[in-house]
This record gives sequence, C-alpha cells and structure tokens, in this order.
Amino acid sequence: MGQRRWSWVLVGSLTASLLVLPLAAREILSSPAEQEAFRLQQQLHRIQLVLDLNLRQLTVWRGDGTLLRTYPVAIGRLGWPTPKGEFQILKKISAPSWEHIFTREQFPPGVQGNPLGPYYLGFKQEGRDEYGLHGTNQPDSIGKAISHGCVRLFNRDITELYSLVEVGTPLRVQ
Repeated sequence: MGQRRWSWVLVGSLTASLLVLPLAAREILSSPAEQEAFRLQQQLHRIQLVLDLNLRQLTVWRGDGTLLRTYPVAIGRLGWPTPKGEFQILKKISAPSWEHIFTREQFPPGVQGNPLGPYYLGFKQEGRDEYGLHGTNQPDSIGKAISHGCVRLFNRDITELYSLVEVGTPLRVQ
C-alpha cells in the first residue's frame, strides 16, 4: 500500500489555539454551507504580492485587503528589465544554486559568487531564462535598478517572505 498524503486545513479555533484537521476530515465534518464559508475564509486570507517597480517595493497583501508587509527591493536594470504583468509563484527553492548567465558556470548554495541568498521564489520562465524573487550577497544593491531582471531582497526579508507564500501565490508586477 502506498502512503496516504494528507492536506491540512484550519477549521476553527479554540480560544488561543487553532484546531487543524486533515482535508478529508473537514469534508466529513462540514455541511456544504460550512465548506463554502471555509472556502470564502481561505480566499480572504490568501496572500497576494504586488511589486511596484517605480517605488522598488514589494507589498504583501492578504485577500481581504489587509497590508501584511512591505519590502524594499532591487529590480532589473536598463536593458534587463524586470517583467511586468500578472504572474504566480512557480517554484520555491531553499538554498538555491545559481548558474552564471553568460558562462553557465554553476555556483552551489552559499558559496562566494552565488548572488541568490538563502531562498528563491521563481515567477517567470522563458526558455533558459528565469525570473524570481531572491536574497542577495550585495545588500547595498537594494533600492536600485541593478539586476538582470530578478528581484533582490535583503536576506532577512526573503526568509520571511518564503514562509508567507506558497506555489501559486499571485504576483502583480507594475
């Protein structure tokens, strides 16, 4: 027999502690009306990201319009712009390796020369080119148009952001 995979969901709260049950249990315990209410509650708390290229700022919103965080960022430089549009987080990588865009030299996680920092959140792929949100080994670059199109954050900020988002989190770049 194969292993059963569980999806966990929040179905209520008990004073200060949360009651979390597997998705299958939620479906058994909830009426259709309760399931719809749960779905709407999930939408209210869904994280959304907005990157303002002019302000060089990434904003994290909850689905109900609550501002959660803002982070200063570095963006793509002239000739290597950060793409504008509606995207979603396609991948989450802890301790990312990096490939030099010209030489294709590989840099393992954490080594000198790897500019990605501790985490990478990919949001656009074009052939071999990929765009993402990531940390940096050059913190003085934050606030500047200096990258090859990716979005750099302070390492402490990408660490926090990584814990807030999931694959599929929407990202609007404007």
